[in-house]
Amino acid sequence: MLNPDAQSLAEWLSFLESLKTVRSTSNAFSSVRAVMDRLALWPRFEKIITVTGTNGKGSCVAALESIYLQANYRVGAFTSPHLLHFNERIRVQGEMVTDAEICEAFNAIDEARKNVALSYFHFSFLAALWLFKKAQLDLMILEVGIGGQSDVVNLIDADLAIITSIDLDHCEVLGNSRADIAREKAGIMRAYKPVICGDKNPPSVLSEVAEKLKASLFVVGKDFFYESAGKEWVFKSADDYFEHLPIPAIDLANAATALMGVMCLRPAFPVSFEAIKGGLENVFLPGRFQPIDYQRRTIIVDVAHNPAATRHFFDQVKCAYPERRVHTIFGMQKDKDIAGVLAAAIPFVNAWYLISLPKPRGVEAREIAVQFEKAGQSHYQVCINADEALEQVLHNTATADLIVVFGSFVTVAEVLKRV
Repeated sequence: MLNPDAQSLAEWLSFLESLKTVRSTSNAFSSVRAVMDRLALWPRFEKIITVTGTNGKGSCVAALESIYLQANYRVGAFTSPHLLHFNERIRVQGEMVTDAEICEAFNAIDEARKNVALSYFHFSFLAALWLFKKAQLDLMILEVGIGGQSDVVNLIDADLAIITSIDLDHCEVLGNSRADIAREKAGIMRAYKPVICGDKNPPSVLSEVAEKLKASLFVVGKDFFYESAGKEWVFKSADDYFEHLPIPAIDLANAATALMGVMCLRPAFPVSFEAIKGGLENVFLPGRFQPIDYQRRTIIVDVAHNPAATRHFFDQVKCAYPERRVHTIFGMQKDKDIAGVLAAAIPFVNAWYLISLPKPRGVEAREIAVQFEKAGQSHYQVCINADEALEQVLHNTATADLIVVFGSFVTVAEVLKRV
């Protein structure tokens, strides 16, 4: 055992944060595979759904999980990153696993790994598999960390692959074009297994890979469709037509993509229309266009952190809250396209409150301010932290104004802790 001192989850996480990232894909795969072999963590009877995509992964996982729980299946879900608590990453039967359960899993992994190098994410993923094995599940829903083919989640063969969207993010790892990123994400496909794509205009490489693997590819806008109808919506595909579906508390595109996935697994896992409706009514994911009432103000928090997600977020803001003055609390991580995000958001925002995020990945608020100066923008304040940003935005807004918080999971978490 390489970490004999960790007792609490906080101590374990402190230890995990000290571990180095395993840069080489082959090394990462061989390390994680070795621990999976030693602990017999390879799934045997469970169906596996693997979800990747630039945006919308978490929402799609949440929708799948909620629908299958309503249909009385035993379901485990692995996602990342978390907002407030590490436990959010691993859910069994819709509930976060406990600190004690995670510590037990970490202990087992640490003993089994011997001298094998693992990262924070590797420990997280292996802990999920260890806890899922104990839970004796029908279904595992696994969210890829970054990309697809080169992510350790891809060690497990998916019975259903879902690619929610394809856009530019993590370009230093995945490539600088949608085609490069699509090729990486296509790596989660498996021969003869269905693939769902929630991107209306996917690069051709997706269909090329699917054809080589003889995998059935279903693309939104071509093979399945959805349409809002007031307070309800309609889903249709070649084999199914559902109307009077409840509008979920997640983006409709991700709900429709998840529902197409449910339809593809239906022979093995039948799901009634009532379970679909119940799942959509109950699905919730914090930090995704989440409204909060706070001191007679409306605050919308969203984890949008790349240009595509930012454009979509502000489309939603203007649709739901037309004519409102928008004040924004904003912070970002260093590996993100700050200029691109600001270009997408600046036309919609009346005032900015910039916060620094924790190092080493967080960007200093003053660095973000430089981007505003370059863009000729002056309606911003540099704040010491989220406390000051909240104090200032409450002082400068009326009850009719809208406060939005976005830019990073960390930005949203910093504000959620305080409201």
